[in-house]
Amino acid sequence: MEVTTTDLSAIVYATISEVKTLTTRSEKVLQALEDIKSSFNAADYDSDDLLFFVEDWDSDEELAEDLQPLWTGCQERFIKLLHHSSNSARLAQEKARVFSDVILPCLLDETTSVVQKFDVLVQFVERENPIKISDEVDQEIATLEQEMRTMLTSAAFIDHLFPRRLAEDIHFLLSESRNFATMMTTADLIDSLFNYRLVEDTQLLLSEIDGRILANSISGLSWIWSLAKYHAALLGDTDLERIGVDEVTKARIENLRSAYKALECALEDYSLRTGSL
Repeated sequence: MEVTTTDLSAIVYATISEVKTLTTRSEKVLQALEDIKSSFNAADYDSDDLLFFVEDWDSDEELAEDLQPLWTGCQERFIKLLHHSSNSARLAQEKARVFSDVILPCLLDETTSVVQKFDVLVQFVERENPIKISDEVDQEIATLEQEMRTMLTSAAFIDHLFPRRLAEDIHFLLSESRNFATMMTTADLIDSLFNYRLVEDTQLLLSEIDGRILANSISGLSWIWSLAKYHAALLGDTDLERIGVDEVTKARIENLRSAYKALECALEDYSLRTGSL
């Protein structure tokens, strides 16, 4: 079998793009979790601009006190599970590193016998994939997703996003005070009524929960381990003697090595960004 760039390197570069996208998505989810947590801080309800419109926030303060510890607990569990994904990325990164720094250079080494090259490939292929989602972790992820979805779609949380009492107070003041009406622009009123950042955060989280970002990130990283294993198996079926002497084949192997080095860097970046929280 001939080693081709299309067969091997293209899918690695496509995988790199997916890892980078996963990194960005994970960071956005973490920021959304933190935004919502901060919004539950009771001190937010004591700001001068809110007190200007509202006489009594007791019910909403009770709402915040109820939801805040629940949400904080979910956030901590999400980060813990994200660390599991980060650890999986380290394992996938190591697989990519060994393939690019050890296996492929061995195949290009003209002083290494064909038998030795084949043995190295076999040992690499036969290593068991350690990146797995246990039934316990999968159930923990599913439970967390359900709890977060329930909170984000609850009437209490929707009231937190769109405080109806505040809207009623502003409507009353607009109807009773001409000075107030001229003082507040439409944009001011919209900003006072709705926190669009939280609405966007909520939409993002619901989308990622439905997309099962935690479970899919781990299974995707497991697939990367299997990809390197698959490529090693393909190389084992080639004319190993030709790899060391044919310039075109050597160039394609070097290109594959560069692709896996780039994949290693992308996995390291994901692991660092999601594992340092």
